[in-house]
Amino acid sequence: MGRQNVLVIGLGLIGGSVAKGLSENGKGGGKNVFFIDNSIACLKPLNKIQYKIAARFNFYNGTHESVRTIETEKIKFDIIIIACPIRFYDEVFSKISKTKHLKDVLITDVGSVKSNIYRHLSCKYANITKNFVPSHPIAGKEVSGFENSEAKMLRGKLCIITPCENTPASLIRKVQRLWAGLSMKTKIISQETHDEIYACVSHLPQFVSFLLDDFLSSFFPSNSNKNSNKNSNKIENECEDFLRLTKSPREIWSDIFVFNSGFISKYTTKFVKEIECHKFSNHLELCVSISKTCKMLATKYSKFGGSGFKAITSLANYTSDNPQNPPPTYNPTYKAQFLQYLKSVTSF
Repeated sequence: MGRQNVLVIGLGLIGGSVAKGLSENGKGGGKNVFFIDNSIACLKPLNKIQYKIAARFNFYNGTHESVRTIETEKIKFDIIIIACPIRFYDEVFSKISKTKHLKDVLITDVGSVKSNIYRHLSCKYANITKNFVPSHPIAGKEVSGFENSEAKMLRGKLCIITPCENTPASLIRKVQRLWAGLSMKTKIISQETHDEIYACVSHLPQFVSFLLDDFLSSFFPSNSNKNSNKNSNKIENECEDFLRLTKSPREIWSDIFVFNSGFISKYTTKFVKEIECHKFSNHLELCVSISKTCKMLATKYSKFGGSGFKAITSLANYTSDNPQNPPPTYNPTYKAQFLQYLKSVTSF
């Protein structure tokens, strides 16, 4: 069997990591990697960091080439990996549907929502969705972009595969080999199950992290200044890993919140009811309560959680018994203020 031609659409954090992993020698090697990305920064390195990354993996010479368009490309691809934001899937599938040589092509993706996306695409592009086996590598960082991508980010991590009922077994085996070649473990579950699990262990924690960041910025603007008071510095130190999710790119997550709004709404309602039972009167206690609530809600699915879930639940066992670190100043109206804000922004 000759070298496979793989097209990666989107060279962001995940797409870049996949492309780099496929370009390396070893288990993931033996493939000609092509890519499409709208960002000039991905195709032509603009700074020293990007240049070093590109040069290391020979991304801009040899067999690792840029493809200008999908529909006019004459190359026969064996695998197409969609790694762009979810909102562009419709456009991407429209172009793929006009491409020749699709009979035996495996189409997969790296998106965080499955069932609603697949239903929509299968209605519009029935001729190619039979080739589509959705995937979700459970890997990531709070930063985005090709310059932050790295092959090792995928190694040893879990990749969820969500075929439909009539997906050919040959395609399922092919996508399993693809992710195994990047040193990932794979697990097959249904699309609905996937969306419920990740609404609980990923989408809700991220949504709550953004909500917390907005709450602190709106009601306690001085908290965003690390030098404003010792209390703020203490919060930063105690909650460093927990607060990591607040730095995630909102434009990417907004798509996920929309396309999986049903399950996210379900777990947000549970979150509100549970956190009402907690006692908190300051920022640190609120972070601890959020951490404990997210961990409790995900008891059934915690084994599916990635780095984001670990971050949001990092304070679940926190105690403030150390007399050298007394809790922040008590504020009797703090809980009422947060709950009022929480309910005002979660009324789906």
